Amino acid sequence: MQTRNIEVSGAIVFWSCGPTQREMLEARMAEIGLDRFAPKARTDAAALRASVAQYCATQLSNGKGAPDRRVEPLKKTADGVEVVEIDRGTEGNHYDAAFSAKIDDNGQIVVTRGYADAFVLRELHSKVKGVVTGPGVSRSLVDLLNSIGGTALRPTGGVYWIPQDAVELWEKVAVIIEACPVQGEKSAVYMVRTLMDSNAVRAVRDAIIHEIEVSAEGISKELLEGGLGDDAIETRKKLAGRLHERIALYEGILGEGLSRLHTAVSSVEESMTIAALATL
Repeated sequence: MQTRNIEVSGAIVFWSCGPTQREMLEARMAEIGLDRFAPKARTDAAALRASVAQYCATQLSNGKGAPDRRVEPLKKTADGVEVVEIDRGTEGNHYDAAFSAKIDDNGQIVVTRGYADAFVLRELHSKVKGVVTGPGVSRSLVDLLNSIGGTALRPTGGVYWIPQDAVELWEKVAVIIEACPVQGEKSAVYMVRTLMDSNAVRAVRDAIIHEIEVSAEGISKELLEGGLGDDAIETRKKLAGRLHERIALYEGILGEGLSRLHTAVSSVEESMTIAALATL
């Protein structure tokens, strides 16, 4: 009888990210060839909304008796936003439009209705465009984890496991993230090194099974709902191929076959073939 001992090692990683300097982060990520995972700049619409919200919080009266303020989008993204002041009463609330603003063709905030200090708004907008939010940094870290073989240990995310051969790269990324905070803010990226016992191996196995099954079920649901064109079906075929690759990666890490997952993905691929024929 042949006996094979599998020593699975890696690291558990998690983080708490705050506002981060986007250009610095992108430049530092480029130094290690990972600029494609740097968070993108906020869209003009998102930056406008954030800038106007900051203006309301810092430039307008917010003391006792001041109205509540809400930043509401106009009909179209290009139309901008409007600040609505709410005086709350016992019988009903009174709503009043304080001012509206949008981004002009030069990428600058302009006030289109009511009064607000456009110069201050533009300064805030410039700062906002240079900052990535904590959730934006987190999304980029999750994308990176997916590319280096990491998997979420909880269905809701937040705690991940990465294989040993990804640890060195993750350490470099952690240093970069923590070195690019906005003044007065900070981010922390944690890594707990692990030599996996049977319970830890089970946690990783369960996590990858959940991940693959959810992805396969998602594709199946889309196929059942119908309406997918040739290009959409082709995209999902490629996704299925990547799922097979991911299963194979974890078969190597865990030292065991995960045939049920290959079967689940193959079933989805068969359904896609049928769906593709139906469009002919």
